[in-house]
Amino acid sequence: FWSPEDRWLLRYRPYVVQDGVLLIPVRGVLLHNFPFQFGGWATGYDYILRAFLRGCDDGNVRAIALVIDSPGGMVAGCFEAADRMTAAKQECGKPVRAFA
Repeated sequence: FWSPEDRWLLRYRPYVVQDGVLLIPVRGVLLHNFPFQFGGWATGYDYILRAFLRGCDDGNVRAIALVIDSPGGMVAGCFEAADRMTAAKQECGKPVRAFA
């Protein structure tokens, strides 16, 4: 799913890009140290961060949207992911929006 950069699977996106906008689903309870998005039940901060970073590096992505349907979740991991996403946003220069 999150293949190393030298793997052939890297060209296949583990996320949805629609009209140049990366749609990152944030659903269910938010979990620390969880690298998956499990349907509508749970989403890991690691998953959100990795999808965000991959979107920043993807030349076909012109903007990033976090589509949120979540009651919230663990505090642990939240601020670290947000800080890394903020730093990455400044480097990649793509607009980022969240929709709840």
